[in-house]
Amino acid sequence: MDNFWQKLKPSARGGRPILALAPMAGITDSAFRQVCKGFGADVVYSEMASVAALCYNPKKTLATLTSDKKEAPYVIQLFGSDPKHFERAVKLLTDKRRFSKFKIPASPAGGKNSKLPQGLDINFGCPVKKVAKQGAGAVLMDSPERAREIVKAVLDSTDLPVSIKIRSKVGATTALKFLDGLSALPLAAVMIHGRPMSAGHSGPVDWQMIKEARNHFGGVILANGGAVDRQSALDLLRKTGADGLGIARGALGKPWLFQQILNFKFKILNREEVFKIALKHAKLTEKLKGGAGIIEMRKHLCWYVSGLPGATELRRRLVAVNDLAEIKKILK
Repeated sequence: MDNFWQKLKPSARGGRPILALAPMAGITDSAFRQVCKGFGADVVYSEMASVAALCYNPKKTLATLTSDKKEAPYVIQLFGSDPKHFERAVKLLTDKRRFSKFKIPASPAGGKNSKLPQGLDINFGCPVKKVAKQGAGAVLMDSPERAREIVKAVLDSTDLPVSIKIRSKVGATTALKFLDGLSALPLAAVMIHGRPMSAGHSGPVDWQMIKEARNHFGGVILANGGAVDRQSALDLLRKTGADGLGIARGALGKPWLFQQILNFKFKILNREEVFKIALKHAKLTEKLKGGAGIIEMRKHLCWYVSGLPGATELRRRLVAVNDLAEIKKILK
């Protein structure tokens, strides 16, 4: 299987950095991925998917992981703590015969659906307590032997490129020490969140740690954390020397950030243009998920209007919308 990461490296594209939509639980669904792709995201990640759920309730979980062809390269991020669960989940996600047995319906969005991902990612970076209680996410960085078993189980079960997402530090384990423990394994890429697990999503980003990772990892390196606008994104790229960025919260309500980073002539969008993008996003979400998608869309709509005149009143109304007609009425 082709390693798409190598084709996206700056050295293969005239110095252009890789811009990835980082995985966010409850946020990076197909609709949001497609919107971000439309604004120049090179790679898009799924929401975190539980390998245990894929083993014991596969059809329900698989239905949330299908993707549209236009999302490629699309990476599914997996979390869990049992190497055997990872092995079974990966074989299910990458074996067309196994996958087809579940007869997942085609996306309402139409077109040819890729269904199967172009890459897989292992989450070693999530600091959420309910994930940590399962022995999954960031806490695995402080259990290097178990983490290595998981990585090896995934690599042995697929020919897709495998990447990992990690933290700058968890407990006594730094990102550099963790990468050294995986050095013999053919990982394609690593996304490094420059904050320790204890800091969650706030505080300074350790760009020096990300920069030094180049001496400990030979694949693609993506810097993550604190890239919330064009300037902060470019600063993080410059300081870390990374191959690209994993954009997360910076894209909430601003999916055009990917285009803005690449194009210094990108003009600030006016209120009407922002509303047009928000409405397009809402229509696609409804098409993919029906009425339930509109409920999920409420948080995105509030992010879209953040900072605009009258945002407080807009948010008050948008958090109560139940259908597309209400959204249109408010935004018009």
